[in-house]
Amino acid sequence: MKLRSKIVLISGFIALFITLLYTYHNPVLAGDYRNGDVVIIDSTTSRDQYISSKKLISKAVLNGDLYAVSQNISIEDTINGDLVTASETIDVNAVLNDDFRAAARSVNINNSTIKGDVIIFANEVYISKGSTIYGDLTVYAGTLFCEGIIKGNLTIKGGTISLGGSINGNTKIEGGKLTISSELNGRAEIAVQNFTVSSTAQFNENVRYWKEGGPLKISPKVHSGRFDYDNSLAPHKDQNQSSLRSGSIFLIWHILFAILMFILLTYIWPVSFQSTGVYLANTPVKSLGYGLIYFIVFPFAILLLFISIIGIPIAVLLFVLYLFSVSCGLVIVSLALANFANYKLQKHWSKWMLLLAAIIILIILHLILLIPFIGFLIITLLTCASYGGLILNFIDKRNRTRLSF
Repeated sequence: MKLRSKIVLISGFIALFITLLYTYHNPVLAGDYRNGDVVIIDSTTSRDQYISSKKLISKAVLNGDLYAVSQNISIEDTINGDLVTASETIDVNAVLNDDFRAAARSVNINNSTIKGDVIIFANEVYISKGSTIYGDLTVYAGTLFCEGIIKGNLTIKGGTISLGGSINGNTKIEGGKLTISSELNGRAEIAVQNFTVSSTAQFNENVRYWKEGGPLKISPKVHSGRFDYDNSLAPHKDQNQSSLRSGSIFLIWHILFAILMFILLTYIWPVSFQSTGVYLANTPVKSLGYGLIYFIVFPFAILLLFISIIGIPIAVLLFVLYLFSVSCGLVIVSLALANFANYKLQKHWSKWMLLLAAIIILIILHLILLIPFIGFLIITLLTCASYGGLILNFIDKRNRTRLSF
C-alpha cells in the first residue's frame, strides 16, 4: 500500500511535468495559472485559463477553456472553449460556445446561449427565459427553475422542479415536486411524488409518468400523444432494501480495507498527512484549486502520452494509477480531515487516535454521500482539497530541498 500510494502521487507530478513541458514546446496549448482574492479576466486570450480565487470575473473573450475554483464566479463575456467550475455561486451572463460543467450551491444562467452540453450539480439552479441551451442539459439539484429553451435532451434529478420554456429533445425527470408549464416536443418519462400540469403546458409526444396518489386528471388539449400512467416507474421497496443491504456490505468492506490503509499510511507516511491537514486549515481555497487542477491535468497528460507512440506504456501505467487515485479518494480524504481536525483543535493525537478519527470521518463521508446531489458535491470538493493539500506539501518539500542546496 505504501508503494502504491507514493507512486500515485509521484506519477501525478510526472504527468503534470510532462504536460507543462509539452505546452512549453506547443505555445498554442499552453495555459495561464492565476490565483488571488479577486481575479479579473479583462483581456482577450487564446490560452486556457486555470483560476483559483475567492472571486472571479471574466469580462473578456476567451478562445480557450476556463477551469475555475472560486467562491463567486461571474461570466460576463464569450467563452469559446469549455467552462468547468466549482464554486459557491456561479452567474453566467454570456455566450458559451462549448460545454459547461458546474458544481456549486447556486447556478444562475441569465439570458445566455450555450452551444454545448451542460451538466450541473447544485443546490439551486435558475435558467432564465432568454437563455438557450443547444446541447443536452443534465441537472442534479435540490431546486431547479427553468424557463429557457433546451434544444437537446433534458435529464433532471431533483427535489423541487419547475419547467417553463420548451424542450425539443427527450425528457427524463425523477424528483419530489414537479410543475410543468412548458412545451415538450420529445418523449417524456417522469417519476415524481407530486406532479402539477399547468394549462399552458403542451406535450407533443408520448408521456409515461408516475406520481404518488395515482393518475392525473388533465385536459386532452395539453397533449397530442399518449399520456400514460405507468406504475412500473415507481420506486420499489424491495429494490430499496436490496440496495441498503448491498450498501451496508460495501461500507463494512470499505471500512476494513480503509483501516489497513490508515495504519500503513499513518505509520509509513505520517508527516505528509500532518502537513496536508495544515494546508487544508490555512489555505483551503488554494488546496481546492490545486486538487481540481490535478484531477483535470492528470487525464489530459495521459491522453497526450497515448497520442505519442513511445508514451503508450507509460500512459497505461498512469491510467491504472489514476484509477487507484480515484478509488482511494475517501480514504485519503478521511486521513487528511483527521489531521486537519488534530491541527485545528491542537489535540496532539496519537497515531491510534488519528486512526479512530479517520474511521469515524470515513463513516460520516459515506452518510454524506447518501444525501442526493449535495452529498456528491461535498465529497468531490473535499477530495480535490485533500489531494491539493498533498500536492502543496510535495511542492513545499521540493522548494525546501532546492533551497538547501
